[in-house]
Amino acid sequence: MAQGTGVEQILKTLLEQCINCRATDGTWSSSTLTPTGFPVEISWSSTARELRYTVESGGPGIAPQKRLAHAAGLLARLKHPVDRQGLRVLGQFQENGSLRYGAWVGIRHRGAATSFKLYSEVSSNRRFPQVYLPIVEGGITSQLDALCRLDLVGLETGTGQLEYYYKTAGLSPRDLKEVMHSLGLESRADVLLHAIEVLHGRPVYKRLPGNRHGFSYRLTASGKPIFTFFLFAADLFSCDAEIRCRLLALGREKNWDTGFYESITAPLKHSGHRITHGLFAITPGESGEPAFSVGFPPTPG
Repeated sequence: MAQGTGVEQILKTLLEQCINCRATDGTWSSSTLTPTGFPVEISWSSTARELRYTVESGGPGIAPQKRLAHAAGLLARLKHPVDRQGLRVLGQFQENGSLRYGAWVGIRHRGAATSFKLYSEVSSNRRFPQVYLPIVEGGITSQLDALCRLDLVGLETGTGQLEYYYKTAGLSPRDLKEVMHSLGLESRADVLLHAIEVLHGRPVYKRLPGNRHGFSYRLTASGKPIFTFFLFAADLFSCDAEIRCRLLALGREKNWDTGFYESITAPLKHSGHRITHGLFAITPGESGEPAFSVGFPPTPG
């Protein structure tokens, strides 16, 4: 496939620091992107027929404070530059605070088209609890405000559109409904909770699985809001084999295209002792089935 050449070039460019540095114990296992520490995460989606993956470029030899500029430079080499104003905006989120990873790069291949998103970690001192969200009348309560912290900002290089990613702790189903109500999306809350139940296989109307969650918010070019809720795979399932079995069963039930996921995760078929899947994402649309996606590192075959 012609697309394969593009993938190879992109990965070689974004991972050149890891490829060229001396092999050390942490070179390919110290990333914060995946549970295994590998600096590449593949993503499968129930609705999008495209190849998606995310890369933590730079490697352990580049400090987190320098990785945003480093990633922007690599994107320029790949002919997908970030404009100066966009890079300045992302940089402002990293001022006056500590960072753990600094930046990631997201890539999507759809047919002959390739798009990029540059993710900027938000520093510990610039969490902006409510800023950048179009809060409707009534706002978010102080209690809920304390549960939500801006953690990541993504910029699409081709459009300049921003997506804001929030980390939450101890969120209840009622809190989730309040968040969505505050964003004018209350009509989609019950659909989202039902989707979580479908994935988890258990009721969630009293308590969400786990204590660590997150959500993202962005506006499309037409101004429509897109809300995505995130849960850790480890809070939903006991092992990779169970995750794989559940997704493939749901795929048969809902007629999802799971061929790519089934093939690439085949080595996990009998993996009953660990979880290498990362985050599940659920995006409720205006109508129809919500979109499900999950990230995982490449698995040795």
